[in-house]
Formats: sequence, C-alpha cells, structure tokens
Amino acid sequence: MAEAISEQVHIRATAHVWCINDTAGCKSQGLIARTNCVDCENSVIDDTKKAVWQGIYQQQLELLEINDIGHAAKARVRRNVEKVAGILADLGMGTNPKALP
Repeated sequence: MAEAISEQVHIRATAHVWCINDTAGCKSQGLIARTNCVDCENSVIDDTKKAVWQGIYQQQLELLEINDIGHAAKARVRRNVEKVAGILADLGMGTNPKALP
C-alpha cells in the first residue's frame, strides 16, 4: 500500500509531527505554533515524537508560572497544556511534570 500511494502522498518530517498536508490550508503554521498540529487531520504524532512533546509540555508549564503575560496569553497556555497532555496520554505517557525529563 505504501508503495502504491507514495507518489500521491508526501510525508514531511518536522521535529514534532509527520505532516501529510499538501500545502493547502496550513501554510506551515504548525512550525511556529506546534500545538496547532494537535487537532490537524494532516498530522501524525507517533512514539518517535514523545520526547519533543514532553519538552513542549514542560515549556507550557513554565509559561503558566509567568504572572505578567496577561489573561489572554494565560488562557492560550492553559489550552496548550490540555492539548499536549492529551497527546502525551495518547502516547501512553503521564503528564506529571516531575516525571518529565
């Protein structure tokens, strides 16, 4: 099957997902805001990306500790924490910050 579709589906490796987007729609927004890829139907997140998502989760927790980023930014970070926690759960990982590298 992979051989049959290999000429039609382009798989791009980013540091955080495998992307099968054909350049329509995304315009590489996920390269800047990685959590945009969580809900994207063109991204594939597998075990090879665990360490990256653990790091993203830890960074979001650090952002939550900053008090002067404003209410809107705090809300965005909270949404990101929830999204990334979901990814880690899907990958069979806990989201206990002490368990993260």
